[in-house]
Amino acid sequence: MKEKDRNIAWFKNQGKRKDLIIKFYCELEDIGINDDIGLRSDSHWDDFKFRFDDTELIIQDKKILQKVYELASKYEKLINTTCENCGNRINNSGSDYFCEKCCFHSILKKESYDYISDLGFSYFDNNIASENPKKVFVRWNIFSKAIFIINEESIFSSNFPCEIYFQYKKPLLALDVWDEICIQETLSIFARNENFYTLLKHIPNNLLNENDQKIKNDLINHLDDCNICGHKSIYNKNNCLVCHSAGYNRVLTERMKKYYNTIEEWYKKMQLDYHSEDSEFKYPRLENQFEKSENYIKLFTEKELDDLKLLRSKKYNL
Repeated sequence: MKEKDRNIAWFKNQGKRKDLIIKFYCELEDIGINDDIGLRSDSHWDDFKFRFDDTELIIQDKKILQKVYELASKYEKLINTTCENCGNRINNSGSDYFCEKCCFHSILKKESYDYISDLGFSYFDNNIASENPKKVFVRWNIFSKAIFIINEESIFSSNFPCEIYFQYKKPLLALDVWDEICIQETLSIFARNENFYTLLKHIPNNLLNENDQKIKNDLINHLDDCNICGHKSIYNKNNCLVCHSAGYNRVLTERMKKYYNTIEEWYKKMQLDYHSEDSEFKYPRLENQFEKSENYIKLFTEKELDDLKLLRSKKYNL
C-alpha cells in the first residue's frame, strides 16, 4: 500500500477528519509532491501526529521540505480541532474528536455499555477496520483477567479506574486500519462511556487481583454522600464521581472567605451550578448509576435556579 493510501486509511470511518487528510495531500500535490516521502500517521497522548521517518525522507530541496513541514503542522492542528462527525470546531482535542453541542453526547450514548449482567456485557465494537461498527455481546468467561488502569490526573476521583483492560484467554485475529491481519489480545473499556460504573460492579472477582477486588468492593459498599449533586458518589473521600466536585468535608479557606461568609454559601453556589447545567452537557452522565442520598438538602429555591438558567441561556444564546 502506498504511503498516501496508508495515511488516508488511518482515518477510515472518521468522516470530516478524513476529508482534511485528503486536502492535505492535494496541497502536497500543488507543490509537486506526488511520491512517498517518509511520512506516516501516528498519535501522541491521543492527539493525531504526522511522523517523518528520517531514513526514508527523500526530499532534498530545503525550501520544499520546509513547506511540507508547515503543511503537516497546519493539518495536525486542523485535524485535532475538528469534529469528525459534523466538521465543527472543537475546543478540546484528544481521544474525543466530537463537538459537545451536537455530536459528543450522541456518540457517548451510542458507545454506552449495555445488557450488563453476571453473564457479560455489550459494547460498541468501534473497530476502525469495520465499515459498519455495531454493538456486540461478550461473556466474562472469554477473558483471563481484568486490570484497572488508574490515572491520578484524571477528572475522576483518586484511585477510581479511568480504564479497564480485559485480556482474552485466546487472542483474536482482527484487521487493522490498513486491512492487515493483527492479533487483538485485550479489550479496553473506558470510564467516559455510559454505564462504566455499572459494568465495573459486575466484573467477576476471579478476573481481578487482590487490590482491584478491594477497589471494586469499596466502590460498591463504601461511597459517601455528595452535598452538591445529591448522590451517594464520593469515593476515597475525594472528588464526586457524578459532579466531580471536591466537596467532601469542605471547609472555608482564606481565599474562599473573600467570597463566602459560611461554607453553606459555597455549597449553595456549587449546587446551583450543578443543577442549572443542561443535563445534555454533563460529562460523563453517571447520575443514573448511583443512588440518591437520603440526607441531601437543597440550599436554593426554585426561583433562584430558574433565574440562573435564564441568565446562562442569555449569555450563551441557548
